[in-house]
Amino acid sequence: MKDGRWVTIAESQFAHEKQGLEIVKQLLPDAPPFRAWSNFEFRDNRGRWHEVDLLVLARDTLYLIELKHYRGILTGNDRIWMRDGHRAEDSPLLLARRKAQYFASLLKDTLRAKTGQVPHGAVPFVQELVFLHHPEFVCDLPASSRINLYGLDGQSTISGLPGISERLLAPAQRSPVSEEGSLLLAELMKAIGLVPRRQREVGSWVIDEHPLADGEGWQDWPAFHHVDAERHARIRFYTLG
Repeated sequence: MKDGRWVTIAESQFAHEKQGLEIVKQLLPDAPPFRAWSNFEFRDNRGRWHEVDLLVLARDTLYLIELKHYRGILTGNDRIWMRDGHRAEDSPLLLARRKAQYFASLLKDTLRAKTGQVPHGAVPFVQELVFLHHPEFVCDLPASSRINLYGLDGQSTISGLPGISERLLAPAQRSPVSEEGSLLLAELMKAIGLVPRRQREVGSWVIDEHPLADGEGWQDWPAFHHVDAERHARIRFYTLG
């Protein structure tokens, strides 16, 4: 896929993330209706900020993709992921699912504000995925917990996951997105006002990475001290309205 259909909102600061993005960029065809947007933030209708690694428009679906460069064996379940040498974490797929829901609502509201209506099928279905792209990654989750998790192409016998192209290049199962629909989506993305991913500061703390959790009217974010980076905190933001 060439840069005309692949829009980089911000360059990644991390080599491993650049590698993962490049893998997807190389496999996507430079043809209608495919498009992609990488490394951006959006603000949902309740004022919460969300980071997105990659958004891909495929034949009939808009995929919101979290990239994870995890090495080693992953265990756990639908809600909790565990890796040797790391603390247990909430499943990134759960966070991605909420982002996908918020983003779908934002797209529809933006279209409604633009045209006064949201025709059926005008906004493609937004599906969350997690792309685990380390070559030495092994998924040992139960089969039911691997749904919407994808690994490197040609590595399924090692990773235990289907290759990412199996999903992104799959034949349409819903009504295919036309090039006209693809162009409309590109206009909506501009209207939303995507911003580059960035670090924020609160007093002496630097807000980092992705939200740890969120709920009705609040979000929890990880942070580190701007002088002593070994000091970590969990900061809660409340949204008004």
